[in-house]
Amino acid sequence: MDEGPGATLDSTVLLANYRGQAKGPGGAVAGKKGDADSAMAGATKRLEAEYDVPYLAHAPMEPLNCTVNLEGNRCEIWTGTQFQGMDQTIAAKIAGVPPEHVTIHTTFLGGGFGRRANPRSDFVAEAVHVAKAAGVPVKVVWTREDDIRGGYYRPLFLHRVEVGLGTTASRWPGATRSSASRSWPARRSSSSW
Repeated sequence: MDEGPGATLDSTVLLANYRGQAKGPGGAVAGKKGDADSAMAGATKRLEAEYDVPYLAHAPMEPLNCTVNLEGNRCEIWTGTQFQGMDQTIAAKIAGVPPEHVTIHTTFLGGGFGRRANPRSDFVAEAVHVAKAAGVPVKVVWTREDDIRGGYYRPLFLHRVEVGLGTTASRWPGATRSSASRSWPARRSSSSW
């Protein structure tokens, strides 16, 4: 049975690919100040470090939940969120009210790890839809299975830092390079501080 072109692709292969990208030339430049390449060439000591996070489900400690009350021309939301502006915009569109009539009460979120900040505002949007259809205030709680099956996964990400120490403490040249999947922008920046 042919398992397709991704059958041999795994985290180890992806991480090796990202390391190659982070060490190599090219990539989008997020910012540049000074001539880091020249400064690094003249550094008396170099420090390099890599930090990576795996591709995985965010799996926040507290299940995703949202309480919504639609009353008149207002939408009131209680939820642990990391993306209030997007949640407000999407809730306003679903509820049919102006964004300034959507109030979000941000509660403690029980470890979101980035899961409660997504461009679809999925769990907030669902709660607003349910409240609108039911015509009463509602609280929606996702099961762990719903979140793992339907939620956003955090992409694999690698960040590489190169710092040069010179003969004077006032100038520390450095460069940072990141490599990520297409769902996250990869960046490169350099500076000679």
